[in-house]
Amino acid sequence: MFVGDVTLELSTDELQALPLAITELERLINTCKKISKKNNMSEIKKFADTVETIGNQNGIGVVNQYAAQLITDIDGFDITAIKRSLDAFPVLVSQLWGYTSNIR
Repeated sequence: MFVGDVTLELSTDELQALPLAITELERLINTCKKISKKNNMSEIKKFADTVETIGNQNGIGVVNQYAAQLITDIDGFDITAIKRSLDAFPVLVSQLWGYTSNIR
């Protein structure tokens, strides 16, 4: 998994779009935690689609990569991988927050 184990690299454009994206992603953390406990595939797919939309709208590649991985996990019905991806979401948001201090 790319989150947590690898240093994220963001372009200048991604860094500029980051504050808005982080605000939107942060709103999804509680949703992520709830759906992780329920294992409702339609809710998880909706979450993945929402994350993908945020990544696309803000042009943040790592968010798109996260969403693509979760969608792959869902399509493969790999419950262990889905759980791992959902658990990684708050870590991803936290790592992205670390970049906001570099934006000025």
